[in-house]
Amino acid sequence: EQDYIVKNVESDVIQYGAGKMDFTPNDIKFSRQWALKNNGDFSIDGQDIIAISGADINIGKAWDIEKGSATIIVAVIDSGCQINHPELSGRIWTNQNEIADNGIDDDNNGYIDDTMGWDFNNNDNNPNDDHGHGTNVTGIIASNGDNALGYSGLNMNCKIMILKGLD
Repeated sequence: EQDYIVKNVESDVIQYGAGKMDFTPNDIKFSRQWALKNNGDFSIDGQDIIAISGADINIGKAWDIEKGSATIIVAVIDSGCQINHPELSGRIWTNQNEIADNGIDDDNNGYIDDTMGWDFNNNDNNPNDDHGHGTNVTGIIASNGDNALGYSGLNMNCKIMILKGLD
């Protein structure tokens, strides 16, 4: 039997960076999100004007660590949001301090029945998108990712508070 002397101990940690796999969602249009993952083969009308491999935010490495949290609420101030959009299913924030459709400002914040946000253009509680821009912006932020549908949002789990401020 031999005696061993330990001279050095190092913690076992995951090193992110070279050699680490990038999470890639299975969304059918993810390859078109060149700002998130640009492998150099993206083109518009046959022109490789933005097809520079690696010219992206390297989101796969971030998603290896974290895909977002449902405790994060992102307020999107734009033209509203298509509330029933399939890519945003389950992602619209709900004001738990407000009772829907009772005509009372239950949470005393100055807005009656503001259960999903507010429409500041029409001063009402219907922040539905009239133009599509706000829905597009919201999708970039928060589309349900890795669901084999369209696109992936940066934060695949956050909630969206819709604040319609553009007409």
